[in-house]
This record gives sequence, C-alpha cells and structure tokens, in this order.
Amino acid sequence: MRFRWTALLPLVLPALVLLDILAASRSQMVEYPNPAPDAYFYETGSDTADYVLASPGISAQVAIVRSDHAGLSWPADRTDQLDPDQVEDMVYAALEADIDEATGLTNLQRVIAGKKADNGDTCWVALKINLVYMPGAKHALSDQTDQRVTRAVLRYLAEETEATRITLLACGGYPGLQENEIFTKSQFDQGLGRWSDHFPGLPEDFSLAGMVEEIQADNPDKMLDMVNLNYDELYANGLAYREMTSEERRATTLAKVPVPEYNGMGALYTDNVRSDPSYTPCKAIYMSDVLVNVPKLKT
Repeated sequence: MRFRWTALLPLVLPALVLLDILAASRSQMVEYPNPAPDAYFYETGSDTADYVLASPGISAQVAIVRSDHAGLSWPADRTDQLDPDQVEDMVYAALEADIDEATGLTNLQRVIAGKKADNGDTCWVALKINLVYMPGAKHALSDQTDQRVTRAVLRYLAEETEATRITLLACGGYPGLQENEIFTKSQFDQGLGRWSDHFPGLPEDFSLAGMVEEIQADNPDKMLDMVNLNYDELYANGLAYREMTSEERRATTLAKVPVPEYNGMGALYTDNVRSDPSYTPCKAIYMSDVLVNVPKLKT
C-alpha cells in the first residue's frame, strides 16, 4: 500500500508550531547571569558534595536531602509516610549541610549572629512560609508549605541560632476568618478539615499558634510571635496597620519605599512601578533583620 505523507500532518503541524514557539521564545530571551553557579547537592549516601560548580565572587548552595539518606537519624523509604520528627530530621540535615567554612557555623547561624552583633544584642528574624489560603482550599495540597517543615524551621531558629525574636508570617486570602484565626484554628469550615488531615503525623488539635507556643515554652529566652501580613502595611510613622486605631491611621499616610532599579534579575517590573517607582511594604518584612523564606518546590 502506498504511504501517504498527508497521514503525518496531524503530527508534523503541531511539531512545526512548537518549533516556531521555541524559536520565538529563544529569540526574545534575555541572557541573565547564572543564578546558582555554586551548587551543592546532598544526595542519598553522600557525605560530601557530589557536584560542585564554582564561579568567582558568587556563592549559592542547594542542599537536597532524601528521606532514605543514610545520615539521617530515622531514614525512611521514599514511599513511607513521614512523621513530624522525621521531617524535622531532614530539615536539620539540609540546613546543617550549608556550612560556612570560615566560622564552622551554618550560613543561617552566621548571618543571624552577624546581625545580632551589628545591632548590639538583638536580631529579629521573620519566617515567611507559603500560606496563601486555608488548608485544602483553592490550591493543590502541595501549594502550602508543609506545616511539619514550618515546625522544624521554627524550632531550628529558636534552638540553634542567636535570634532573639522570631515572627511567623502568613498572608493571603482567608475569607470569613478574623485577623489571627489562620493561626489559632485547627478545624476549618467548608469541609476543609484540620491541618492534620493534610500533613500526616500532626496532632488533631494542631494549630500554628499552638506550635509557636510549644516552641516558645521550650525557649523562654526568645520571643516568638505571629503576624498576618494582611494587617501589617507600614505607615509613615513607622507603625503597622494593626498597631493603630482607625483614627490614628487617618492621621498619617502609608509609607512609600523606592523600588530598586531594574537590573535584569527581578521579574516584577510593571507599568505602575515605572510611573510611580515605590511601594508600601509590610512592616515585619521591611523592618526585620533577617527574612527566612520557606517557598514550595514546584515543577
């Protein structure tokens, strides 16, 4: 039977379209510097870096720890369900892989100790997790920072660093909740369940406030608190929205902070930034000494 080239059209046309899209995209790409030229991969069974890419003057590190890594206190198969202590073990291993050779401290410890020395004897650390909605609502479950990870990072900051104040931050849309209920509630309405329904191993009555109070009790020399960034806009008098009465807010104006000039590294450079190169920050983020971001790994 004679072969018909027309039979390939359903495959050829999409391929040509895809090639055109890729060519167009590549022609419009801006050549940015490599953002992570010095990478550290902490793999299962490894006691040292497997791959190191060095570049003068820039140092960024990535630590990757799998649940079955032999160096963990409680290694588990990759298909096992992990409890909070196992997750904490992995978080600590990742943080402790990032060592500053000059001081022997982890880089997180070094930065916080340096800020504390600069300030005289205080260091305010803000912990920003990815918490943009109530658990199990609107977003996929993996869009929220695992609260077992939050617990581990918060405990590490309280017990292993020189931070004197540690503030857990949250922001996003929490319809029907009052300012602090995203922290204090363990049971959510609309069939959303509890935190423990989404993050195995947490107690049924787990709440973010309860977690903070537990770690605070174990570290009475530290100050731990929580801030909902939706109520934390900074005003010109140095106070946040939540720190003033409505009359006091009317008597002042929002703070305006200049947006740094576009340097090829930032993604947000919109018309409103070009016309009014300033924005109103949240006080906890703007005035804290160290911001620890706990983003989600999304692919």
